[in-house]
This record gives sequence, C-alpha cells and structure tokens, in this order.
Amino acid sequence: MSDLGSSERLHSTEVGRSAAAELRELRRTLRVQEQRLRATERRLDRERAARAAAVFAHQRAADVLECITNGFFALDRDWRFTFANREFERIFGRAREELLGKTPWEAFPATVGSVFDREYRRAMADQLPVTFEAESAQLPGTWFEVRAYPSRGGLSVHFHDVTERHRAEESQRFLAEAGSLLASSLDYETTLASVTRLAVSGPADWCFVDLLEEDGSIRRVATAHHDPRKENLTRELLHSPTELDEPTICAQVLRTGQTLLLPTIDAQALAAMSRHPEEGRILRALELRSGLLVPLIARGRTIGVLTLAANGSGRRYGPEDIPLAEELARRAALAVDAARLYRQAQQALRAREQILRVVSHDLRNPLTAVFAHADLLLHTLMEKGGDPTERAWVETIRRAADQMNRLIRDLLDVTSLEAGHLSFEPESCRVDGLLEEALDMLLPLAAERGIRLEAELPEQPLAVRADRERILQLFSNLVGNAIRFTPRQGSIALSVQPAGTEVHFSVADSGVGIPAEDLPHLFEPFWKGKGSGREGTGLGLSIARGLVEAHGGRIWVESSVGVGSTFHFTLPVAESPGEGDGR
Repeated sequence: MSDLGSSERLHSTEVGRSAAAELRELRRTLRVQEQRLRATERRLDRERAARAAAVFAHQRAADVLECITNGFFALDRDWRFTFANREFERIFGRAREELLGKTPWEAFPATVGSVFDREYRRAMADQLPVTFEAESAQLPGTWFEVRAYPSRGGLSVHFHDVTERHRAEESQRFLAEAGSLLASSLDYETTLASVTRLAVSGPADWCFVDLLEEDGSIRRVATAHHDPRKENLTRELLHSPTELDEPTICAQVLRTGQTLLLPTIDAQALAAMSRHPEEGRILRALELRSGLLVPLIARGRTIGVLTLAANGSGRRYGPEDIPLAEELARRAALAVDAARLYRQAQQALRAREQILRVVSHDLRNPLTAVFAHADLLLHTLMEKGGDPTERAWVETIRRAADQMNRLIRDLLDVTSLEAGHLSFEPESCRVDGLLEEALDMLLPLAAERGIRLEAELPEQPLAVRADRERILQLFSNLVGNAIRFTPRQGSIALSVQPAGTEVHFSVADSGVGIPAEDLPHLFEPFWKGKGSGREGTGLGLSIARGLVEAHGGRIWVESSVGVGSTFHFTLPVAESPGEGDGR
C-alpha cells in the first residue's frame, strides 16, 4: 500500500510539474503573441499615417496643380487619364469627369499618329523626359510647349500655350522673306507677284494686290492661290480695271485708307467685293469664308490695297491678324512707291539725255561755224599783219567758243554717266606716255596763269587698262581745277606709283585748300563751294569721279586750308606694260 501511495504521489507531482510547464509555455506564447499584436498595431498605425500623409500630399499636389497656369494631366501605365487640372479643362473645353479612365486617343481622336502621340510613347519607352513644341491636333492654330515626365506608374504632362510667341516668330520670318522679295527688283509687278505667292504659303489661301493708277483707275496687278486648281480662276480677275468711285469694298479701302476686316464673308460681303457679275461668279466659285483688306500707304498717300482671303483651310481672320497684314502692306507700298519713283527718275533722265543730245547737236553746228570763221579771221589777220587788238578780239571769240564746246561735252558726259551709258574703249596705255601728253596739253594753260606744272615720271615702266582720251580728259579736269584755285607763282605736281593691282596717281597743288565741310560734296554734280566764285560749272570733279569709277578705280581728296589739295585716283594695271602706244 505504501508503494501504491508513493506511486500516486509521484504521479501527482509529475502531473503538477507538467501543468506548470504548460502554463509557463502558455504565458510565454501569450507574451510573444501580445508583442506581435502590438508590433502589428504599430505597423498598422504607421501605414495609416503614411496613407493619410500620401492622401494629404496627393491632395496638396492636386491643389497646387489646380492653381498653376500651365495645363497638366496624368496617365497611368495603361495610358488612361487619372488627373487633369482646371487649366486643361479650360483650354480643351472638356470636363475632367469625361476624361478619367479614358486614353488620350479615345478622348481626342485627332491626336492619333500626331507628334504628341509619338513623343508620349517615346518618353514611356525610354523612361526619359521629353520636351517639344507642336501645333495642337485638337485645336488647329494653337501651339503648345510640352514637357512629359515618365515614371513606373505612368506619365505626367505639363503644357502651356505658346501661340503668340510662335505667331510672332513666324511673322518675323515671313516679313523677312517678304522684305527680301520686295527688295530683289525694281519691277514692282514681278515682286508683288512673288509676295502674293509667299502669302498663300502663310497667312492666306488667296492673296491679290490692286493698285491705284495715275488716271484714277484701279488695276489688279498680282494674284495667287494656294490651290493650283483655282489659280486659273484668280487669273481671270487680272484684266478688268475699275474706277475709284465704284461701290466696291476695294474702292472703299482706297478712299478711306482704313483696314477692313471681314471675319465672315457672307453673300452681302461677296457682292461688295465683286466689280462685275463675272467676278461675282468667280468669287462664289472660290468659296471665300473670311477676308482682310489692307491699304498700301506710301508718303501719306493710299496707292493700293492688299487683300488676304481664306476659304477651305478653316482659317478665320481676327484682330490679331491685322498687325502682320498691315506690316506686309507697308513694306509692299514702300517697294511700289520706290519702284515708281525710280521709273519716273529713269524716264526723266532719258528725257533730259535726249534733250541734251538734241540741244548739243543744234548748238555744235553753229559752234563749228564760229570755230571755222574765227580761225579764218586769225589766219587772215596774221597774213595781212592786222591790228593786234583785232586779233585779241578774235582770240576771245575763239576761247569763248571753246569754253562753250567744253560745257556741251561736260553736260553730255555727266548725263551719260548718270544713265550708265558713257562710252569708252579701254586699252593698255603706258603711264609715262599719258603723263607726257597731259603735260603737253596743260603746260600752256598753267604758264598763262603763272603756275609751275611738273610731273614725276615712274622709275619703272607701268601701264594701265584705260581709255586714253578719257584719262586725258580726267587729267584736264583735275589739273584745270587745281589751276583755278592756285595763285600765281604756285605749283602743281603730277605723280604716279604702283599699288599692287592698281596704279596710284595724284595731282597736288599749293592752292587755297578746301574747307573740311566741303570735302563730302566735292564730287556731286553742279556743286560749288562758297569760295569758288562763279567760275566753272561744278561738273568737272563729278565727271572725274565718273570716269575713274567707270574704269574700276577709286578717287578721293586730301586738303588743308591755306596749304593746298591733293586729288588721288587709281586705275587697274594692264597685263603687259609693253602693249599700247609707247608715248
């Protein structure tokens, strides 16, 4: 029995120990689970805080994106809209609720295949930001600068309207090209035709120019259309002049000198544009939708009208288009006015040249008789030993006739120079021969005035490519001018030296000199300085410049008052100094 009791006590003790161990394990497990639960609670708290922070950050970012002046939208990896700000809604006129969950291609079908489509896909494929400018496929005529930023979650896109800047840049490029065309020729009808063709590649579908003629008629001088199929229609309108008092809007703009904007061309406006029924038929066939008529104004006078018109392009003119059109019209008007003035000047020059030729011919005939009879009288008086006083009278007549002959020659030369018709025959001329001939011709005149005239001949043989008679005339003009302003006992020196591909000549005098304020005017036709008196015509130096420049040379002057003047000029070197007359 004692053993049995002892066994039961032992069993009871072991059971107690086992229960105690289980209880301890249970407590440990509960502690671990409690720690895990607390850790989970802390993690959940952090996650809730992070989610709240993310929601707050997202809301704050959304609030910021709502306030920015740029348009903004976001796409997920499946290219679906997840956000669009208010500026996006304003620009495109679409509520964001319409867009969320849709792709750009679904919301805006016009963007499929566009530069926007290509650039967005490139950004996502390369996972690199892209920046570009392009015309909106959805809003033609509107240009955007776009920045697209890819991420693993999708694409964020910022964009803003740069239409005004783009319009200004395009306008400047257009006007620069138009200016180049207008300056390319003085045939204004040709240049206006080029400008109208340029206009239909830019701000117009159809462009034409009407000019007011001197007789008061209005003539269409240029027209162009962007559609070659309609070009022939517009050309039919070139040959029907109208009058300023007719009730057309072109005549109205000519009379008022004010720009006329036609945002929409309706039947009434179309009738006002038509000069006659046939033109009305053609204008209807052109299907005009909008127009802009701008006066061509030059020197305060309205001389024509530039018309820009739109038809099938969808373009509608508004006030923003007026500055470009008016600047184009201003430049065209200046070109037309300059060309007309040039044409008038050329006509006047030709008329003057013709008159001078007729007059000179009519004057030279009696002058020839004067020369002949004066020479005959001198010869007779010398043979008969006539009175010296009588000989002096005849010599005076001879000198006056010679002076008149030189004046006629100078007038013809200056006219020919201005018209670019001066005749000369260049050849290889020895420089020393030219100087010797000039001295032989001018020494008597210098001696008569008591002036020493000398020449410094070149040490080495030199030759120039020149017309001998014209260069002798040049020396006569320069030396004659020097003699006129050099006092008795003064000196005049001719010199020459090589200067590369040119030969440098100079005529230096010890005369009164030329005031600095007179130097810029010396070579102007008919100009005479204050101290020059009435002697001379004011043509000699102008002709000298023309002769030098006609030979491809240069002419200039250096002078000091009270010291004297030196006239310099250059002539091109002849290929071989051995050719030509050896004098």
